[in-house]
Order: sequence, then structure tokens, then C-alpha cells
Amino acid sequence: MAILVRKVTAEIANLDFEFIPKADPNQIIVKGDIVTHTSYVTNTGLVRQQNDIAPFTVTLEIPGLTPEMNLKVNGNIKHISHRLINNGSQVEHQIIISITVVPELRDIQITKHFLIRHEETLNDPEEPEQKPEFKTLINEDTEQKEENNKPEIIPIPNLELLIEEKVQKFLEEIEESLAKEFEIKLEKKIQDQIARLKAEEHKTELEKKLQLSRKYENILKKSIQQQRKGFKIKG
Repeated sequence: MAILVRKVTAEIANLDFEFIPKADPNQIIVKGDIVTHTSYVTNTGLVRQQNDIAPFTVTLEIPGLTPEMNLKVNGNIKHISHRLINNGSQVEHQIIISITVVPELRDIQITKHFLIRHEETLNDPEEPEQKPEFKTLINEDTEQKEENNKPEIIPIPNLELLIEEKVQKFLEEIEESLAKEFEIKLEKKIQDQIARLKAEEHKTELEKKLQLSRKYENILKKSIQQQRKGFKIKG
């Protein structure tokens, strides 16, 4: 059972499409899977991770679409939200995705024509001695240009490795905190024990002095009593 959701990430996988010319020639069906990675804290304080796969299907309408077209389908995650339900036994995800369809890039051939004008000779049925060659009349200069409108491809990091590193760091911080707390408690116990020993030592020294003082007091009392007895005899 979860008491706290630490992080939720998602990615789109297995993205594909198919034409449906019988139903509508301007529509395609896009299919794929949404892979979610959920990191949560259990009621026992442990950090766990759960991976889920949710398939999806969406129909897109593209005017002028033909089955002969080469299309590319791209998808990305726009928004992720989550909440605990059923007393923490389940995590509900709300994910918004964006699907774009673009035609495949093609090479465009551009031909430039260069014409040479020459004067006609009147009343001369013969052809000129030097007939212009065909290559001088039409010069083909072909350039291939590629449209630079490819969608940016962002590499997806290894989310499981990142989450595992964060969990390991979190556990190390907890262990370090517990070790410091134990060290502080142990030092306090040692200080208390030293203070107790000093107090007992001081108490023992006072008791010894008190016993010695009582001993001297008894000797003094006996000496006074003997002196009194000596005075009485002489009288």
C-alpha cells in the first residue's frame, strides 16, 4: 500500500499507423503503447517502483490523404498527473499525448534552361557550317534540395536507471542520517556515564572524609573524657 507517490514518468512506444480507405480515405488509425514508471513510498517506509503499459488507439483525419503517401507518425507526452485511490492500493494516471503525422521527406529536382538565340539566314536553304550542339542550347543544372523540416528527435534516457540512482541516493541519505543520530545518542550516553562516575567518585570522597572526621571526633571525645577523669582524681 502506498502513502506517497514520489514521481511518475511516461513514454510512448510501439507507435504505428494504418490506412482505412474503405471507411474513410482521409483517415488513418494510430496505435501505440504508453509506458509509465511510478516511484512510490509504502506504509513501511520502503521506496518501490512499478512499470505499467497502457495501449491506445486514435483515429486522425487528414484531407487529401492517399494510401500511396509515405507518412511518419510522431508522438510525445504533453502532461502527466496522478493521484492515490482505493486507500492507496492503486495509483490513477492522467496522461495527455500529442500525435503528429507528416509526409515523408522527398528530393525535389530543379532544372534550369539556358537558350542561345541565333539569326536566321534568308534565301539560304543550306544549314550553317557549325550547327550549335544540343548541349549548348539546353544546359541542365540539376540540384537536389532537401527540406530541412525534420522533427527534432530527443533521446529518451534510461528512466529505470535514473530512478534506481535516485532511490539509492535517498537510501544512502537515510542511512547517513540514522548513523549521525546514533552517534549523537551514543556520545550523550558516554557523557552521562562520565558525569555519573564523577558524581559517584565525588560522593565516595566525601563519605571517606566524613568517616575520617567522625573518627577524629571520637578520638577527641575520648581524649576530653580522659582529661576530665584526671582532673577529678587530683581534686
